[in-house]
Amino acid sequence: ATEPLTALKQQLGDRRALIVLDNCEHVVDAVANVLDAVLSAAPNAHALVSSQELIGIGGEHVLRLPSLAVPAEPTPSADIALAAGAVQLFVARARAFDPHFVLDDRTAPTVAAICRRLDGIPLALEMAAARVPLLGVEGLANRLDERFRVLTAGKRTALPRQRTLHATLDWSHGLLSAPEAAVFRRLGVFAGPFTLAAAGAVAIGGERDGVDVIECLSGLCDKSLVVADPDDVEASYRLLETARAYAQERLAEASETATVTRRHAQHYQRGFEACFDDWTQLSDAAFRARYAPHLDNLRAAIAWSFGSEGDGDTAIALVGSSAQLWLSLSLYAEAGAWVQRALERLAPSTPPALEADLWLAVARFHGQR
Repeated sequence: ATEPLTALKQQLGDRRALIVLDNCEHVVDAVANVLDAVLSAAPNAHALVSSQELIGIGGEHVLRLPSLAVPAEPTPSADIALAAGAVQLFVARARAFDPHFVLDDRTAPTVAAICRRLDGIPLALEMAAARVPLLGVEGLANRLDERFRVLTAGKRTALPRQRTLHATLDWSHGLLSAPEAAVFRRLGVFAGPFTLAAAGAVAIGGERDGVDVIECLSGLCDKSLVVADPDDVEASYRLLETARAYAQERLAEASETATVTRRHAQHYQRGFEACFDDWTQLSDAAFRARYAPHLDNLRAAIAWSFGSEGDGDTAIALVGSSAQLWLSLSLYAEAGAWVQRALERLAPSTPPALEADLWLAVARFHGQR
């Protein structure tokens, strides 16, 4: 009997053919070997493959399918919300579960917020819509911090990995190498976009253990667990909120939350040391372009530093060094609140340089307010 692969190549020959393969991420090596052999022998054949990971053979062209579009914030009306594909899907599925559900100007802002928090992920939106009859949109929105407990209403006929949001992420996580899994869970501490340097400092730190952060980030982007945002100067990376929540869960399971969160705060403390000097030397636009993208991570670092497991000196250093950013963005109330909390943390043991920077921040704050 002819070997199946040989028979397939003989059958295809010079024919024009399209080979369709779906959900190949768990057998990607085997798929690569088969396709490479078949397509080399059948010059008029093409393959259409869906996978969370690149197949990695010659002639491969990648089309990344992003999440559905979500409405911009704020979303004042139903008409504006319905222009986004995520809202269209959510409304259609909500009506399937509750024929009386209506998207109007009253419910549109909440539905839009749900779609944003679920990152426009179709499976998550369908599971969320199934909870509308039980919770209503307001109740659903209020429970998205517990999304892995709430979003469990998958189809009975679906594959096990598609029956809950958590199972879907378990499936993706199970495809990671050990180094990729370690980097992924540690990236969960980032509250906004981060650079390659930040990923290395926070996810790897000084203990390399043979882990290559570039290789790991590349793999995580290929598997759609990290999103890369190219830039002419320096690319940035980010986790969708759902992936970030899952990464934080894994980080806690590994008992690494305290260590990695401290690294995160210390990285941004170092990153903002030149903030005031840069403000004096750069144009307003250049200054904001350099520092504003780090605002959410700065907030997270300061909040941790003031917390029960944080560090008072780190908090004072972050507030003192970053004051000019808050002021340049006209975030006076927020800046004032952080400055006040930092002043309350001053102690006889506070290093004089940190105290001096904080008092300079106070002077700048009162001078520009």
